[in-house]
Amino acid sequence: MKMVLELEEEVLVRESSLDMTQEIWDVLSEAFAPYRKFYTEKAYSATVISPSEIKERIQDPKTIVLIASYRGKVIGTVSIELQDKNLHIRSMAVIPKYQRKGIGSSIFEKVFAISKEKSVKILSLGCFNPLIDAKKLYMKFDFKSTGKKRSLHGIEVFEMMKKAH
Repeated sequence: MKMVLELEEEVLVRESSLDMTQEIWDVLSEAFAPYRKFYTEKAYSATVISPSEIKERIQDPKTIVLIASYRGKVIGTVSIELQDKNLHIRSMAVIPKYQRKGIGSSIFEKVFAISKEKSVKILSLGCFNPLIDAKKLYMKFDFKSTGKKRSLHGIEVFEMMKKAH
């Protein structure tokens, strides 16, 4: 999927391949670095997953790992896990210097296209309160808090959901 954004050229959102593992890890690492102080060590490691865990996700038939690229550089990523007729969104990240330029929206448009293709009924994700911009993006796309909370290695994550279109 190509979209013309506030950037000089087009951003391409597509499925990743195994050879992009390091680039995906770099995006996660750079995107979550400003928030590291809010995480416990274990929670941060569960958020900025290792390259081997990224490879496992790419190889998992129930998971699709997407990347957003600009001028050939991976600048964003998301993992989506199909669970029956539900889709769970994980590890969404955009490199800070590319945030607020429509990249997250482009990634979501691709996620929504896949959810439609797979006849998904509900989309869900977990959010952490310090991630204010991420929460705003999720709300922009009609994700609502369900009130459910869980502990992720000592931090509180709350669930957000939306019905698929």
